[in-house]
Amino acid sequence: MHEIFLLQALFGVTIVAAEIPTGYLGDLIGRKRSLIVGSALNLLGFNSLLFAQGFWQLAIFEVTLGVGMSFISGSDISLLYDSIDSKKREGLKVIGRFQLAAVGGESVAAILGGLLAVQSFRFVIIANAVSAWVPLLLSFSLIEKREAAPSAGHSHLQNLKSVWRELFQNESQILMPLFCNFVIWSLATFIAVWMHQKYWQENGIGLAYFGWLWALSGLLVGFVGQWVHHLELRWGYRPLFFALGALPILAYLLMGVVVGTGAFVACFLFAASRGIAQFLFKDALNSRLTSTFRATANSIQSFFFRLSFAVVGPMVGWSMDHWGLANTSLILGAIYMLIFVVILVPFVRRWQKFERHEAATIKG
Repeated sequence: MHEIFLLQALFGVTIVAAEIPTGYLGDLIGRKRSLIVGSALNLLGFNSLLFAQGFWQLAIFEVTLGVGMSFISGSDISLLYDSIDSKKREGLKVIGRFQLAAVGGESVAAILGGLLAVQSFRFVIIANAVSAWVPLLLSFSLIEKREAAPSAGHSHLQNLKSVWRELFQNESQILMPLFCNFVIWSLATFIAVWMHQKYWQENGIGLAYFGWLWALSGLLVGFVGQWVHHLELRWGYRPLFFALGALPILAYLLMGVVVGTGAFVACFLFAASRGIAQFLFKDALNSRLTSTFRATANSIQSFFFRLSFAVVGPMVGWSMDHWGLANTSLILGAIYMLIFVVILVPFVRRWQKFERHEAATIKG
């Protein structure tokens, strides 16, 4: 187990180290080329598992996969938003389909992976090695469209400063709080993912049902995301922002005080929040970023998210070991209640003013 946790730590450190440089490369060499490189590295990594026989060979697999994932992260969303008309507000609709495909794949894999693992873990490795060819072949068929490429006359440092100014020093002063809330509320549901299995176990749910619960949770994320576009058109952003903040708070409190069926309810509340947050924040951010350094900006968001989890995750694990899962859940619920009042509510008020200003500018 010590070596297993070392391998997972190595994977996390690799992604944190590679996230921003690979995102920046995605802007320089193009999203399509970045996706091809990332898919090729993933293929190489999964096929190396066929021959891995020890810690160091598994370490090479983790590093290869970490770099491959980093090349894909940021470039996929950027290519998607480069290909749509942001003025027609297509972002939420398209990203909903994108995310539904992703969680649909995860849900199918959760079930099939479990069935294969019962027969032999070797079958799981072979399935990954074979299926890794699919994204690589598909990436060659992509068509890339960008409004503007990075200026050849600027240094890399000047380019990174431009990204930083766009995210954190823009005139509207809205992207920075949007960026921070994206990281904070994504972290709220991601922490819970690592608590779920322990929570299910304590509530007497058999191991055989874990894959099915994981699959249902993933599909709920996708289906909720499909409705975000329609709900935003009917109600606007404000109630959705409040919902994505209130749902994980309620879920953490349920995990702290309710047993039995509460294990299912809390899991699905987190999934609903993740479904709203992933689509709403991604669209709000990407539809207001310029195309030039969109991949770098997305990678910066992913970098801060993973870095935050690297800091907070071990603290949550320590709390579960020493104070128990129920008390840890109540503590997290209380912390996020405070974050809701101090950070999310002021952001929503600022967002309303920004939306009015944005609408008046477009109308003018």
